[in-house]
Amino acid sequence: MKSFLFLVAVVSAVQGRQFFNPVIDNQDVPDPGVIKVNGVYYVVTTTNDANGNKFAIHFSNDLQNWAPGG
Repeated sequence: MKSFLFLVAVVSAVQGRQFFNPVIDNQDVPDPGVIKVNGVYYVVTTTNDANGNKFAIHFSNDLQNWAPGG
């Protein structure tokens, strides 16, 4: 989780925008891997999401508002 928060801080500083943590509320999102494809950010984590999916995927257009992706 700490590495994900660090990544968000770095990206937000580069883009001149301010974000507030946690960016994904009420979920355990350790060991994040983030990529950007066609303007959309995707994060994959090494834990179960709220629905019990392993390696939960979330997506976002702004690195602040995340939606489950499967």
